[in-house]
Amino acid sequence: MLTGAFWIMAAAVLLGGFLLTMHLRAAPLPHWLIAPGHGFLGALSIALLFFALLHVGVRGAKYGVASFGAVSLAIAAPAFVLGLAIFVLKRCARRGASLAISIHAVLAVTAFAVLLAYVGLGN
Repeated sequence: MLTGAFWIMAAAVLLGGFLLTMHLRAAPLPHWLIAPGHGFLGALSIALLFFALLHVGVRGAKYGVASFGAVSLAIAAPAFVLGLAIFVLKRCARRGASLAISIHAVLAVTAFAVLLAYVGLGN
């Protein structure tokens, strides 16, 4: 379940990078399912990570990454809430979304990097 959460979050990060590129180019989105798909994958990865942390014992104590799963979840949850705020901002006010998108991207990539260390070193 933990590895599944990692790969789903990896897919969400890749889709988010594509969305960020389209936003920076001020290009229209090629398909209307990309942004909701990105949000769905992000939410699914957070839910899987939460349930994996409940059912998996302590991992990575030997390498000092035992708390990285919880840290990744604690960083990814505000990123998800901010992603919902971006959805509202894009619908209501076009100008205010850029700062929120930047903060969301930083939080999400940080959560992914911490989860990568937890999954990679947590044996």
